[in-house]
Amino acid sequence: MGILGGLDVGFGANMQIVRTNILVVDDTGAQSTSTELKNFLSLYNRVQMEYARGNNGLCADYICSVLGPSDTTDDHKVVTGTAGSIGDFPVIGQANPDSNSDSNHGVIAVLAAGAGVFDADLDVLTAVAGAADTNTTDMNGELLADLAGQSAAAGATAGVVKTANLGNLEADLVALLTGAADLDGMASFVEKGNAASTTPTELSDLSIAASSIGLMSVVALVGAGFM
Repeated sequence: MGILGGLDVGFGANMQIVRTNILVVDDTGAQSTSTELKNFLSLYNRVQMEYARGNNGLCADYICSVLGPSDTTDDHKVVTGTAGSIGDFPVIGQANPDSNSDSNHGVIAVLAAGAGVFDADLDVLTAVAGAADTNTTDMNGELLADLAGQSAAAGATAGVVKTANLGNLEADLVALLTGAADLDGMASFVEKGNAASTTPTELSDLSIAASSIGLMSVVALVGAGFM
């Protein structure tokens, strides 16, 4: 999650432009656990950082899957639910949208959003064209709708929103995930540079088909204490 800029002016002194990337996995080859998804996120980020000059712009902050986690283990990097029907995604760090806790920032506006589908080696990304309803007008309309409400009881996000509704872009991306990934090998994931000098898990240890991994990216303007 990269902070692209801080606005050091009057009202904007506590405002930031933040980019958030969400990895989307078609795990119809074998439903993944939360641990497997979390570990694959680490492997994916390492692979991207080792490519070219270090593709940190493609590193992901969160991960979700088409079938959703097969267990109920909660992990702050794994978005629960099934990709294609999640809709609201975190864009400003760890926060509980039901209570608006864990973060003092609220989303002011969605500035841009995009998505793409990877090849099997995760080094070629094909952009998702998107339908007419994936534009920022739609996303910011959803943001305003989420802000409305008389109290937190009347609407879980009333008054302050910590997520962005990427539902339409999400649907377009999932429709293009025609391959399947099997993350079973991530249950015994070994990170590179581990203290025991154990051979690290590599992408080649997994069954990753082309068009089985996608990435959504959203750039949002957020503000501390914004209501």
